[in-house]
Amino acid sequence: DGTLYLILRQRFEKEILNHEPNLISDFNAEVAALTKANQELRGKLNHIKGQMTEVQFANTLRNRKRFRLADFFEGATDDQPLNLLDVQTRVILQRPDGAKKELDIVALGSDDRVLLVDVKNQQEKPNHQDVEDFLEKAALVQAQHPNKTILLAYLSLGGFTEKALDLCHQYGI
Repeated sequence: DGTLYLILRQRFEKEILNHEPNLISDFNAEVAALTKANQELRGKLNHIKGQMTEVQFANTLRNRKRFRLADFFEGATDDQPLNLLDVQTRVILQRPDGAKKELDIVALGSDDRVLLVDVKNQQEKPNHQDVEDFLEKAALVQAQHPNKTILLAYLSLGGFTEKALDLCHQYGI
């Protein structure tokens, strides 16, 4: 509106004429704020992407009547067909010291086998520490179900580091 422009110009003309904007610092501050917001959004997207991968794989397991682990996992040593009765996602475990751990997928078979799956859908490859953390979770489940055979599987869509892959082969994951 032209009237508003004239009123603002008359009232603030001295301040406008005496002000020298520092466009470089203003733009750098704006770019930094946008970069931070972008990183936060990417983090949220990656978290949701990982959760959706867990849900999709759990649904795939629920829809299969009988299957071999080798159908999904490279290097699976258990060749017996697996019939799953219950597939749970995001199962919370508690260590004896009170710390909480979360397993992505726990699937109870019709026989005395329990399938534990850790799911990673990220660009960064899981390292040996991630595999050791998964082994700690598996030990907690084994302590809860001493009569059952625990089958370990690690689904990583981004691959593995060499050390993590060696550790997986060493423990039959």
